[in-house]
Amino acid sequence: MSRAENIAEASDIPFEDLRVGQRISFDAGFSTEEAKTFAGLSGDWNPLHTDAVYAERSPYRRPVVHGLLVASLLSRVAGMHFPGRQSLLLGVDKVIFHAPTHVDEPLRCEAEILDKHDIFRILTLRVRIFGAFGRLKCSAEMKVQHRPPQHTPTLDLKELMQTDLSQHVVLITGASRGIGASLAEALGRCRARVVVNYHRSETLAVEVARRVEQGGGKALALKADVSSREQVRDMVRRAAEALGPVTMLVNNATSPVENLPFVETSWDLVKRDLDVHLGGAFHCMQEVLPGMAKARFGRIVSVLTVYLRCPPPRGVSAYVAAKSALMGLTRCIATEYGAQGITANMIAPSMVETDLNAGLGEPARRAAAARVSVGRLAEPSELLGALLLLLAPQSTYLNGALIDINGGMQF
Repeated sequence: MSRAENIAEASDIPFEDLRVGQRISFDAGFSTEEAKTFAGLSGDWNPLHTDAVYAERSPYRRPVVHGLLVASLLSRVAGMHFPGRQSLLLGVDKVIFHAPTHVDEPLRCEAEILDKHDIFRILTLRVRIFGAFGRLKCSAEMKVQHRPPQHTPTLDLKELMQTDLSQHVVLITGASRGIGASLAEALGRCRARVVVNYHRSETLAVEVARRVEQGGGKALALKADVSSREQVRDMVRRAAEALGPVTMLVNNATSPVENLPFVETSWDLVKRDLDVHLGGAFHCMQEVLPGMAKARFGRIVSVLTVYLRCPPPRGVSAYVAAKSALMGLTRCIATEYGAQGITANMIAPSMVETDLNAGLGEPARRAAAARVSVGRLAEPSELLGALLLLLAPQSTYLNGALIDINGGMQF
């Protein structure tokens, strides 16, 4: 039986509770039958391992266990103890066989955590295997990654719009109108607790919050310029006090699209768009991700643009550059936090009938619609299916995805 410091034979101890310096030990040994089984698997029928008469005439006097069979105890350390059943062995280094191990010789395996990388959930271990009279037989270092258990509940698309989100707090930036307002109302029908973020349009935001509550959810309209870290921090704090910790985030805030030739586009305009699209998402994600990581659950969706997938029109270089940066950041979050139950996905809509595009002249609107297979611009409500899918608690394996919603403008 294993002897371990507060760790069961097959450990499911949370990765967060593992610590540098923690040790385990267990007794082991290999029989003649196990040596022959390994010979059959490996093809190594060297008589030193499998023929007792031959081995007796050798300097070792008894059959010697295959070195790699002895080293198989490293797998037992990773898969049963450090970190346990969710382990993935990344590499073994500095393997040294100090002395031969004989068949039926009692062994003792000891392992210690030397280092722990929290972000990538990797342990560095030192393992030593001792034989009779405490003689060191084998030593090694190894790196093992913890893979948290993945729950895969079924997703019923027919019931998506009736998903119960009453236990979730959803922060939607730029939610006083357009896409954000439409999503907030839909989440209200899912009984979610919705933070309606706005920058200037308090009256509109309060009305959106009222409609959320009419639909069955709870809502709070909070003013914050997402390009300001201090205002975002205050907004997240107030949201947690009133509704609970944020478990879902939709990066939807945008700035007016300025249509200017590239040579007339100032760097100040580019910085403004970066501050809102990239900086706003950056601040919000840094404020909510620690809580999501602690809860081991989170949903993040970033609203991008079809112009990351097809040639953009002239004059929108600042806007497209900022959206490109947001796409890169969202993908990084998907990579870094995916194993912690947090997904980060994106939608890329074509032009939507919102206030953002209200200033376009009719010729420009007709030209934009002509590029779409369905022959018209999108309504905000037509984005809801994809957004609700990406936010659904059941969407555990949708991570790093970019869903195109463009009416056939780009295939």
